[in-house]
Amino acid sequence: MKKCVGSILWLFSPFVFAFSLEADIYGGNLQWRTALESGNGLVPSFWQPTSNLAPTTSWTPGAFVGALPSYVTVSSGSSSVDVPVDFVGVEYHVGGAGSIAAPSPGGACEGNYSSPVAIAKGRACFTSYQLNTERSVTPFAFFRPIIDVANSNVLKAFDGKPEGVYRGTASFTFSYLFDVGGVTSKRDLTSSVSFVFNYVPSFISSVSIDGLGIIEANYDFHADRVWGATEYDVKAKGWFTEGVRVSLNHARDRNYELLGPSRVPLPYSIYCVGCVDNELVKDGRVSKYSTVVRGSDTDLVSFKVHASYDTTHSELEIGEYSDYFVLIFEPEL
Repeated sequence: MKKCVGSILWLFSPFVFAFSLEADIYGGNLQWRTALESGNGLVPSFWQPTSNLAPTTSWTPGAFVGALPSYVTVSSGSSSVDVPVDFVGVEYHVGGAGSIAAPSPGGACEGNYSSPVAIAKGRACFTSYQLNTERSVTPFAFFRPIIDVANSNVLKAFDGKPEGVYRGTASFTFSYLFDVGGVTSKRDLTSSVSFVFNYVPSFISSVSIDGLGIIEANYDFHADRVWGATEYDVKAKGWFTEGVRVSLNHARDRNYELLGPSRVPLPYSIYCVGCVDNELVKDGRVSKYSTVVRGSDTDLVSFKVHASYDTTHSELEIGEYSDYFVLIFEPEL
């Protein structure tokens, strides 16, 4: 590129379009929805188109200029999180311009060109190559920033924060050099990137309950007593920071009783084995509507539910007794 002493003032407005980096954080896992990996950083899934760029036959990609944030503050309601970020560089898409790379002495940016994408990484610098075309064309058709957002840093920043959709925005400016009539000029372009994190600290993906639900009767005729019990193995999978809350159904409008052939009631009890409060139902009546199974930063919580009865034999009739009950499982927050 021929360089001459001189300058050209180009007026421009910042792009209205904003990039978006969106991610879901479920428990201890982060998954990006609108970002792709690019070397040691991320790029938005979509390119931003350019407009009103001066046509040229030779230009040099450049990196970021001016102040850049080291973190972006994202907020949800009254809660906010500072997410560490590092603006690494810029990707340029030249479209079908047929650009050919040539050395550009003095370039300090790290970068490369693999048609149709040129990359410039660094701060306040330009690449050691320039892109030339046979005729005057728009230098590049699209661009997007390269941003290093380490998943581990994001998860650490969100630790202990309440559930919500967190949003924040950061602006950036980058430069490139271009040749017009033998005069080298520099143009700055400004854009912004929106960060959106859908944060769900704990969740249940599945609950399995293993048990027949059959209570075999045991008799003591001398004591006029009959009793029996059954047990269920419960496994909750997902991600749990504090464990699983186990609750009875508040909408139930009757006592917990097995009903016989003539609807003779047989009260029973329900216990959550391994829970903070074991006794949920005692002899047909609710003792506590909910309890918690502790589990810290784990993807599996296992416990047992025990159902039993113990009553006077003479009060019962021969036949089959049955009932059902509902337990509600949810992450303890």
